Amino acid sequence: MKWLTLFFLILSNAKVFAQNKGDNTILVLGKLTYSQIQSKLFDNGFVLTGNDTMFLKTNAKSTGYANMYLILKRSDSTLSFKGYMDMTIDGFNIGSTVVENKGMKGSPIRNSFNEMVKVTESFGLPLVYSK
Repeated sequence: MKWLTLFFLILSNAKVFAQNKGDNTILVLGKLTYSQIQSKLFDNGFVLTGNDTMFLKTNAKSTGYANMYLILKRSDSTLSFKGYMDMTIDGFNIGSTVVENKGMKGSPIRNSFNEMVKVTESFGLPLVYSK
């Protein structure tokens, strides 16, 4: 399984342990049970919705001027995180966008990406940042 993960990293041209501008996916490398995932997400203010145990979605959580939710894909040895945020300004919904590592410090998209990093780091396992 370790060779399969290494092969995936090489094939996907991912930058291990380094955040780069435009990164929008974080992989948590390690075997996790559904209850471990559920517990860590809950500790960080997210609640899983639905009954699927492979493709997971959380409720929305406020990250300042935006509401963010996470989509997770679970496999035997990897948990993939992708974030989405909805912004509302002056009562107008601007729409949904993918959370990525860009924007100025304190901006809604940067705050949402930092929140996603905080959640993934709470698992205490190696992380891979990719596009």
